[in-house]
Amino acid sequence: MTRGADAVVRTAGGPGVAALAGVAGAYYLGALLGAELRFPPATTSVLWPPNAILTAALLLVAPRDFLPVVLAALPAHFAAQLPGGIPLSLSAAFFVTNSSQALLAAWLVHLWSDAPARFDTLKRVLVFIGGAVLIAPLAVSAADAAAVHLVRGEPFGIVFVRRLFSNLLGQLVVVPSAILLVRRLRRPAPSDVGASRSIEVGLLAAAHLVIGGLVLVAYHGAFVLPGGPFTALPLLMPLLVMAAVRFGAAGATLSLLSIALLATCIAVSLSGTTGVALAEERVLALQTFLIVVGAPLLCLSALVEERGRATGRLRERLRFEELVAQISFAFVHVPSDRTREGSADALGHLGRFLGLEAAVLSSGEGPLAALADAALPARGQEPVVWTSRPLPAEAGGGHSEWMKRIDPASVVTLPLEASGQAVGSLVLVPASGGGGLSDQDAERARVVADVFAGALARQRAEDALRASQVMNSAVLTSLPYYVAVLDRMGGILAVNDAWSEFMRQACPLGGGDVGDNYLVHLRTAGGPRPGDLADIGAGLERVLDGRAATFGGEYLTPVGDRWVQLCVVPLCRPEGGAVLSYVDVHERRLAETQAHLLRDELAHCLRLSTVGELAASLAHELNQPLAAILANAQAARRLLAAVPRQGRHQEIEDILDDIISEDRRAGDVIRSVRSLLRKGEREPIEVDVNALVHDVLKLVANDALLREVTIERTLALAGVLVRGDRVQLQQVLLNLLLNALEAMPEGWSERTVRITTENGPAGMATVSVADTGHGFESGTESAVFEPFYTTKTTGLGMGLSIARSIVEAHGGTITAARGDAGGATVRFTLPLAAGAMD
Repeated sequence: MTRGADAVVRTAGGPGVAALAGVAGAYYLGALLGAELRFPPATTSVLWPPNAILTAALLLVAPRDFLPVVLAALPAHFAAQLPGGIPLSLSAAFFVTNSSQALLAAWLVHLWSDAPARFDTLKRVLVFIGGAVLIAPLAVSAADAAAVHLVRGEPFGIVFVRRLFSNLLGQLVVVPSAILLVRRLRRPAPSDVGASRSIEVGLLAAAHLVIGGLVLVAYHGAFVLPGGPFTALPLLMPLLVMAAVRFGAAGATLSLLSIALLATCIAVSLSGTTGVALAEERVLALQTFLIVVGAPLLCLSALVEERGRATGRLRERLRFEELVAQISFAFVHVPSDRTREGSADALGHLGRFLGLEAAVLSSGEGPLAALADAALPARGQEPVVWTSRPLPAEAGGGHSEWMKRIDPASVVTLPLEASGQAVGSLVLVPASGGGGLSDQDAERARVVADVFAGALARQRAEDALRASQVMNSAVLTSLPYYVAVLDRMGGILAVNDAWSEFMRQACPLGGGDVGDNYLVHLRTAGGPRPGDLADIGAGLERVLDGRAATFGGEYLTPVGDRWVQLCVVPLCRPEGGAVLSYVDVHERRLAETQAHLLRDELAHCLRLSTVGELAASLAHELNQPLAAILANAQAARRLLAAVPRQGRHQEIEDILDDIISEDRRAGDVIRSVRSLLRKGEREPIEVDVNALVHDVLKLVANDALLREVTIERTLALAGVLVRGDRVQLQQVLLNLLLNALEAMPEGWSERTVRITTENGPAGMATVSVADTGHGFESGTESAVFEPFYTTKTTGLGMGLSIARSIVEAHGGTITAARGDAGGATVRFTLPLAAGAMD
């Protein structure tokens, strides 16, 4: 079995009847032509075509079909020779030698060649020349000459030489010509052959007839050429070489055949004038010339065809590589969201290159699913469709009618895979009547399919990356922390919005944007605390170098003095890096500080509570000796009153009056203290405003004396009553007076407190306490009433807040203001009692 079966004429059961009849007819015509191409009375022809025709027929079929072909030539052989007077025995011998030569030649070529009926490579031509042109004629020509010698008595040597050269020349020029003729009949010349090519063929054929005829006539002595007749043969070389170079094996063999036939015909026709012997001598020389020149010429034509095919393959390869480059370019510079546009351009390039009717890029699996996607885009993701001509529009944007006209058997579907995963299908619809895709085009389509698969895989990867980036960005943006992602060298890769705002406020000189190096920023930022920046830089470097798993701490920002907590963790990726985040913990630190102060104040309150309980106990204990002192003083006064006035000492009476007065005052103070410390609900009573002021002034009189503070009073509300809790109102006024005394520290130039009572708005009494101390800071007049607000190092910050609560609970208001001449003024109002408003 041979390769290259595409060049073999056969049917499923062997050569058909028409093929066998064609073999018989060609053999018959060749035998008649050969009979004419001889010099009578010689039996052997100058050119014997039947052997070559039979060899050509055997080369066109498989070896198993040799016998039918040989048998088809048998009747044609006898039909051509017996009427010419050739004895039956000699004719039978001729057929045996003819068929033997053809069988041997065909068998050798089939054995050694991959394509017996082709002459388009040097190897195939050399096999043909070796087996069919040389070995077979040499092996059979002796038997042919022996038969002629035995039957007709012609000299064996002369007949052998004639027969050998006739067979050699016939095999060389007739076999390729016959095979090429059959192949041309089976596959006509393409219709797109240019007019210039046809003109070239016609001119070359005319040159063979005219120039070749003149040269051969001169060669056979019709007229004399300088140097003798043999100088005419080289003049045929340009025609032979031109035919071989321009038209390959077909041109070479047809050129050789035409020259051989023309020369033989001229030699036979002129043999009467030049003599048979001279004509035979010159024909022999011409045969030798054509054989010696024809074999290399056939090799040259094969080389020309090989080079032409190689050039064509290279040209096609370049065209295909250009196609791949165009398709790749259509995807390389196109973002993933525009891959569909790139796919449409790429399908257009592929469809035009392969001559397709349509091409579809779809996510469907299999040709029918992909075409269904093209016909009904609503099925899923709309495919990309390219067609060689516009398709009629249909409702819904599909192409169902177009799909119905497609033969599914002709559709080529190439699965698109990337990294072992299916990403879609490339469906190719060949043009109608085009015979489908060739193996080469199918292989090229697979290469392009890989490009499409890579593009779709890149699109999926970029879409996934974009989605991941969007997700990461959304997560990063949603974080309340100030986050930055750093590379291995400390360069900032990404930040969230909170980071940008933080760096703008905390580091107005910059250095925290994407692309900046944060380590360099820490080294060069400066600021009031360079040690903190150096500590952060060292810890960050340890994490980036892998010497530390984490790093963190709490620091004050260079600007704004806000507390932030730093956390640095490694970035889990091969390239390394770190995630750095700051958390604003300023409020927490303030709360911790405030909590610490509250703990101290609560402890102070506990101590005050203990002192208060002790003071209540002391007041109880002091009431007894004071009562005894009062009783003794009163008894002494009564005893002294019993003494006559002349015997009394006025000084002693005054002393006793002072003792009684001071004892009563001490008792009043102790009762006031006990009243302030008494727990439980109290019933509202009518309170004299001026009396309230006098009672409280008694409590702070000693403190004012010790502080060297003068208390001035302006009491314009004589007999004015308000309704409320006397103790709570005392607490409010006492707190205001103590704050006023403490506002003027030791060494203060003017140390005066003014307390005033006056009529306020309708139905209200107003009490104000003013001092000449340092006053309030601007803008803090309302803040002083907030819980825990204080400017004193030992204060709790609750006095004014409690005072406001008490005043508002009594239906009044309390305000603070800076004094006109310095200091501070706190003023509160209380509603008058119902009787006082009449």
